[in-house]
Amino acid sequence: MKGDDPTPNPSQPLGAGAEVLADYELWWCNHFQWLKDIGYLLRPRYAPGWVPSWRSSKKIWYRCEDAQIPWYGHILDATRIDDGAFVALKVVSKSRHPFEVEIASYFSSESIANDPANHCIPIYEVTQVPDDQDKVIMIMPLLGMHGDPSFDTFGEAVECFRQLFEGLRFMHNHHVAHRDCMTLNIMMDPKRLYIDAFHPFQPTMRRDFKGLARHFSRTQRPPKYFFIDFGISCRYDPADEEPTEDPI
Repeated sequence: MKGDDPTPNPSQPLGAGAEVLADYELWWCNHFQWLKDIGYLLRPRYAPGWVPSWRSSKKIWYRCEDAQIPWYGHILDATRIDDGAFVALKVVSKSRHPFEVEIASYFSSESIANDPANHCIPIYEVTQVPDDQDKVIMIMPLLGMHGDPSFDTFGEAVECFRQLFEGLRFMHNHHVAHRDCMTLNIMMDPKRLYIDAFHPFQPTMRRDFKGLARHFSRTQRPPKYFFIDFGISCRYDPADEEPTEDPI
């Protein structure tokens, strides 16, 4: 049944037909009202009865906010209704990634969440999907890609690496191996860096698509970098001094 799973169909081009929701987008549309009821508002594209804005305007479709399609079907942005904060929602299959929520939530536990060396993405909340007992949604801050906007100086890049090594050591000191430290899993907190809220799938644009998103340099407003995605991470018994895993 269409809309049962937010995972993209590889045979379906991501840019095919901006006027028609992709199968994996229908999952979000089908859960729009439930998410709103628990305090999270999706963008207009996913509202019931959505009509593409470019039909009634002179704009070219790809210059409209509601034509922007997610990069990944299981992750979407939302606005937290209580305070207007932008958040990221990630659908996690408990059977496929049984330890992801546990490990990610551990680094948001009260005793270590505010440690300056902790560079693991904060988890605000984990909520059970009501019509699928295998799926939960992790609610997290909306972060930006670590390399966008671009680095301007060697010092900015050095600071990025310093934080990443600090974060890796922190995880290892807590007996966790991330096991997937690659470029897509390194993000940054954009709040201090950006003057305008950026669009999550077109970061050079403002969230409302009414112009370019203005920002400071990293030297002017140094961001904090974070590791995300603990889907294949492992947490080990402290008594095991030399834990091993099969190569990925």
